[in-house]
Amino acid sequence: MNRRRILTFVTLALVMALCSGAISTANADQSRQDVPQAGGPQVVSYQGQVVVNGVPFTGTGYFKFALTDGATTFWTNDGTASGQPATAVALSISNGLFNVLLGDTSITHMVTLPATAFSGTSRSLRVWFSTNNSTFTQLTPDQRVASVPYALQAEDSNTLDGIHAGSFATSTHDHWGQTWTGSGTGLTLTGGTIGLSGSGSSVGVNGISDTTSGKGVYGGSTLASGLGFGVYGQAASSSGYAGYFRNGSTSGNATAVYAYTASTSGLAGYFHSDANTTTASTAGVYARDDSDGTSNRGYGLAGHAYFTGTGVGAWSYGGRLFEGFSGDFPGGTLEFYVDLAGNVYANGTYGVFSTSRLDGTTHATIGLQATEEWLEDFGRATLENGAVMVVISPDFAGLANLAAEYHVFLTPEGDSQGLYVTNLTATTFEVREQDGGKSNIPFSYRIVAKPIDAESVRLPAVDVATRVGQTPERPAEGEP
Repeated sequence: MNRRRILTFVTLALVMALCSGAISTANADQSRQDVPQAGGPQVVSYQGQVVVNGVPFTGTGYFKFALTDGATTFWTNDGTASGQPATAVALSISNGLFNVLLGDTSITHMVTLPATAFSGTSRSLRVWFSTNNSTFTQLTPDQRVASVPYALQAEDSNTLDGIHAGSFATSTHDHWGQTWTGSGTGLTLTGGTIGLSGSGSSVGVNGISDTTSGKGVYGGSTLASGLGFGVYGQAASSSGYAGYFRNGSTSGNATAVYAYTASTSGLAGYFHSDANTTTASTAGVYARDDSDGTSNRGYGLAGHAYFTGTGVGAWSYGGRLFEGFSGDFPGGTLEFYVDLAGNVYANGTYGVFSTSRLDGTTHATIGLQATEEWLEDFGRATLENGAVMVVISPDFAGLANLAAEYHVFLTPEGDSQGLYVTNLTATTFEVREQDGGKSNIPFSYRIVAKPIDAESVRLPAVDVATRVGQTPERPAEGEP
């Protein structure tokens, strides 16, 4: 631009508003601080028109901006402390019209516009213009800022529309009985030690979902290590619940609690009972089913291995691996248990059910019982001239304590003067015909021996005492 040319600048509009679209009514009392709009973007829209020698300018124009009260500079587009900024903002001008967002850091040579720049009662925008980014002319007069940008100052203010914030929300206040409705996320809490804490005489936190795929309460912890809790519930009532989950659907795959982990060594659910007394009758997990009838039987506890895992696993450090009772928890009568060594005891018979190939009916076969622990094997051999040495099967010899006393029972399968056993060793035994007979007949045999490391206990005593505590009255079905 020729320096001698006359530069006229006509401002058609100076619109100052938060980009969120918030509009505030201008205040007659300019000493008051204006309505805060906390959380709004820190940018202000400025629009205008450039006319050079009476003709609207088109091309690239260069602008410098500053907020001032006439004496003090509170902000410049490039962060210059005072006076005219050192660098300019290049803007595209069409038919004299331009628009810029003051404080938009995506624009070259534009720094953030802080809320503190509007902390006073008198602010004006000072503008310098150039067509060549070399010679700048300060436009006059400075444009006074309207009321809306003062909303940016709300983040550093203690007042709301001239009234102290304490008048609206005191340090002790509540929202009891209030209900909010809407869409999206109703409440989001981040930071702090506890995201959400709830306590009550009956329910601490109540979460309900009314959609087919919704979640009543959903919690997750993003901690990579340590002890993080997605949902933490605590109760002090002797008969209450730290957490209570309910699915009221009577059809479909309704689930009250769903826990999931993708960790190869983690747990989808963790329950811990810690009553260290000799009279306590507690449980890490209590699962109950209230279904009735023979065609619709449920399970108090079900375990399902979908691929190659185990449906239900049981571990014990010093007690029994498993106990089964008849009756109601926590009372009842012990009917079946597996001790820490893996020994199985039951108040009944051992049966195996199988289907008959003749008529298709299912029958049970009952296992024999003995007074001691025995291991047995069966085989067949043939006498040659009234005698034979039988070699004990190596797989049986590897499990049985044949170095100690064992028994052999014979069944002749032909006419003879009778058979007997002699020369028993850990690997062989001999079978001979009585009275020096010379028969060549087959026979079958049964070897009975103690297993290796078997305890020499005859009819061992077992503890079948009634479960600690009295059998309670059957609880009501349905909800507790």
